[in-house]
Amino acid sequence: MRKKIFVLLRPFILLLTVSFVFAQPASLATRTQIDAYAKQISRYTDRHRNGAVAFADVSPYGSSDENWKKIGSWDDLDNYSADHDAYGLALVWKQNGKVTATNFTYTSPSGDWNDYVNHYFRPDGTLALVTSESRTFANTCVAKQRFYFDRKGKQIKKTVSFSDLETGRRKAPCLSDESLKFTYYQSVTKLPFAGLLNGK
Repeated sequence: MRKKIFVLLRPFILLLTVSFVFAQPASLATRTQIDAYAKQISRYTDRHRNGAVAFADVSPYGSSDENWKKIGSWDDLDNYSADHDAYGLALVWKQNGKVTATNFTYTSPSGDWNDYVNHYFRPDGTLALVTSESRTFANTCVAKQRFYFDRKGKQIKKTVSFSDLETGRRKAPCLSDESLKFTYYQSVTKLPFAGLLNGK
């Protein structure tokens, strides 16, 4: 079951994971600048799958103490997830030795929901944009959120939208405010596996 879930998620992750340092305004201070940056680096990672470094949270499901382990490449993560239950996965891309973005995927033992959280980091390591997509199968709900930040960590813009999981059509809010909450990291140094990032 775990292998099947990850295989299904793999194309989605490839489209969303991001990383690469482009010639952009140093501060990436506006929504327009940040969106352009994210679009460019998304195109890059679509063509550079092998650049990903994979991590997995190997703690028991529901544990408040995360235990992240460096797995290796994307292929290594495929092999690992075939034999292990890991409900938190992460893919990281670097350029010139710097982490520029990460993608987190979370799910449950039953597989009845999936959360995807993507971080777009400035070259200086500060968070410019985080996107979240929550999918719940019980009520066929998809909730998409985008949070924009300045270099000091202040939120400058937030968008939220809802759609039907089966039809893709917009719908009224279908998740509670509590269910919309998600964890994100405002700098590379605050990532839960920051101490494991040396090397590739």
